[in-house]
Amino acid sequence: IFNDPIHGHMEMHPLLVKITDTPQFQRLRRIKQLGGTYLVYPGASHNRFEHSLG
Repeated sequence: IFNDPIHGHMEMHPLLVKITDTPQFQRLRRIKQLGGTYLVYPGASHNRFEHSLG
């Protein structure tokens, strides 16, 4: 279960949990979605992991 700002609490299918738990998917947490934009706009701190979840 994770919290989505629009849809609230969401439950994931067990297969999706296995996919998101892989090292390859977890690596997306360290990759900025907007590159260096967060240096100018501190609120723009989204990462590829969040974006990939939808």
